Amino acid sequence: MSPFPPRPAAGPRSAPPAPPAPPAPRRPPAPPAPPGQQGAPGPRGASSAPLLLPLAPDSAEPRRGRRRDLTRRGLIAAGLALGAGGGAAAFAISRGRDDGREPAGGPGASPAGGPSGGAIPAELRVQLSWTPNVEFAGCYIAADRGYYRDAGFQSATLLPGGSGAPQAEDAVTNGTALLGFSAVDGLAREIIRGAPVRAVGALYQRYPWVVASRAQAPLRVPADLAGKRIWVEKGSAQIWDTFLAANDIRPDTITQVSEGSPDDLLTAGEIDGLLSHAYDVALRLRLAGVDVVTFLLADHGYPLVSQVYVAAVDALTRERNAIKAALTADIRGWRDNLADPALGTRLTLATGAKGLDEPTQRAMNEIQNTLIVSDDTRRNGLLTVTPALAEKNVKALLSAGYRVDVADLFDMSLLAEVYRDDPTLLG
Repeated sequence: MSPFPPRPAAGPRSAPPAPPAPPAPRRPPAPPAPPGQQGAPGPRGASSAPLLLPLAPDSAEPRRGRRRDLTRRGLIAAGLALGAGGGAAAFAISRGRDDGREPAGGPGASPAGGPSGGAIPAELRVQLSWTPNVEFAGCYIAADRGYYRDAGFQSATLLPGGSGAPQAEDAVTNGTALLGFSAVDGLAREIIRGAPVRAVGALYQRYPWVVASRAQAPLRVPADLAGKRIWVEKGSAQIWDTFLAANDIRPDTITQVSEGSPDDLLTAGEIDGLLSHAYDVALRLRLAGVDVVTFLLADHGYPLVSQVYVAAVDALTRERNAIKAALTADIRGWRDNLADPALGTRLTLATGAKGLDEPTQRAMNEIQNTLIVSDDTRRNGLLTVTPALAEKNVKALLSAGYRVDVADLFDMSLLAEVYRDDPTLLG
């Protein structure tokens, strides 16, 4: 029996399905499932009701003060043979349909013809990628501090993800939500299948998977793995294989272990390290008092962004003002969370969502803040994906069999307008 407390996550952050079959006609959107997948700790099915966020009172003076203050799915299972030729067949997007593709010019290009923008609706609806937890702290702060109201919304509803919940791509195309959270590989798969959707921002600039080891015998870089015994969950074997390929490490130089409890095996010294989502086994061990050392796969050959904001292509014009308003409010919320992680943690717990505990949420929030900020975001603003980073993502996806262009996947023009209209958000 494991001496460790129950895992905080709904289950291990395992890899997503293999690349899609060749494109088929877009299926009609299914009726929205009862709101209930990418990984944040919390029991499956917990807090399945929509989370209605009471907005802060419409008080002009406090908001002026705040304005002055502001001046799982998993990684690609099919393989990221980065730097290699890539053996997987690439499934390309059908170019025949009128999908509203962004014109050439990269992730910051503006749509042709100029958007009408549309009115801001009374209610903002956002499809989460998991059950409510601190991964959405910026949204909770935006509601609590009146940022959504400042942006023109009267209310905000966060639709929980998890088992049985619709994917963000479906939610935004069938009108259930204006925005949703997804993963870039899952988004690419849905676009290839015909979904008219784009990523309009990326919260995590680095993907949150790690190699964890004991501090007494730390593994700090991929070269340290040679000759070691590493636990890899069976569902994440392709993540591991492609990580090794990205770093020119032969699999036969490492002993892969997939049976037994990784917690027990590591603490007993029977394995030297393990592959884990940053919020899963590695965090659970740390909270149980085990002194662990981790390094991010993203720092060693995995360039993918994560927690991407997804919108329907037609909404980029028809509801452009509403999307920009929501992004503006969330940017303010995430900036506050970066400055005061305790605030985001407290407001997450205050939602009353089931299965949350303060130590886990606090630790998750501290980790995620390191994933949100990069040199790029310091220069260009939170959520932005630079042309160089977008190209790296597209090349990585191609090596796994997902043939999409930058313009198929990203539209950073809305964020460019947000920061142009309010440069104080950059500070």
